Amino acid sequence: MNKFIPSRVAIITSCLKGRTAAFEWIATGLRDMGFQVLVLNIDKGPSAFEDYMSQLAGVQYQKVNYGGQSKAEMLKVMFRVYRELRKFRADVVHTHYVDANLLGLSAGVLAGVRKRVYTRHTSTQHYRFESHKVNVNKLFNKLATHVLAISEVVVSVLHNIEQVPTAKIIKIHHGFDFAQFQNISNERIAAIRNKYAIPEGVPVIGAISRFDEWKGVEYIVQGFKELRQEYPDAFLVLANAGGVRYDFIKSLLAELPENAYCEIKYENDVFALLKTFSVFVHVPIDNEIEAYGQVYIEAMAASVPMVCTLSGVANEFVVNEKNAMVVKYQDATDIYRAIKKLLDAPALVQRITENAQADIQERFSKEMMISKLSQAFSN
Repeated sequence: MNKFIPSRVAIITSCLKGRTAAFEWIATGLRDMGFQVLVLNIDKGPSAFEDYMSQLAGVQYQKVNYGGQSKAEMLKVMFRVYRELRKFRADVVHTHYVDANLLGLSAGVLAGVRKRVYTRHTSTQHYRFESHKVNVNKLFNKLATHVLAISEVVVSVLHNIEQVPTAKIIKIHHGFDFAQFQNISNERIAAIRNKYAIPEGVPVIGAISRFDEWKGVEYIVQGFKELRQEYPDAFLVLANAGGVRYDFIKSLLAELPENAYCEIKYENDVFALLKTFSVFVHVPIDNEIEAYGQVYIEAMAASVPMVCTLSGVANEFVVNEKNAMVVKYQDATDIYRAIKKLLDAPALVQRITENAQADIQERFSKEMMISKLSQAFSN
């Protein structure tokens, strides 16, 4: 039997408004390994993602307009994707996020694409908070020939809860271009500070989490309130500010002075934003609710000391006081104590950030991810 050797990979995404550098790294990495790459983004309206992706040399980019208004529109878009896959002569379809999974995998079946892969970006949150999406994920498992699991948590959900055969699951961590997190110019950092009125010379506590039930943002705000009793000039940055608990989080923030915090809906230059933080905080509410937790790696890559709970990929390598400060779930006081310990101990910060750099370089490089993707597409 002849070995399957793919040369044309169609990456299908949906609802990406921001730059989302990870897809640039995937597209250019596969291109540099000799693949022909097509990126299809299923969405409506202009986006920074489209601006960046359409400028990548050697990568084809197509926008597929979809407003999600009706079943008739959904079928129309699915057949548009089908035509694009046939025209491109795709050997592999690799999809990300709900609309792309549904329309891209279905179109891939119709187009006879031999390898249909989707990356699973969720773990148990649908079972706890969005049960109507559970059967949708199971449909994706059937439409795909393989499922990419981004952490051991996701492997466990797929195999133990959703009964996906082991042979169908491929574990590949997200990879990062670490150079982009270092050597950020002072001009870029100053621009971010000016844009959001982030002060200099004071403790800046940063988080990049949507205001959803499982992210634990309320505990960050409550812990920050305790911190302000000892550091009255401390400043809180909440990025990706939006989600189902937005009104509740806003009610907590209303108890702070207006000049003590800022909200950021979305910032394309996350690399510079991270450099404004004294301490980064990420505290999902249990060990498996986070499928991956890209921000764990991003904070470490930017050499920002981190306070966190163990969830998603953090379960696999984060160790308390070695490469981060690990705190209890849903415990604002523990968050406050860990932040204070970092602010009071420069030597601890240096040790943690140096160890974190070494640990992520070993496990999460862009090159390692691209190599594993290439193998997954070919096997």
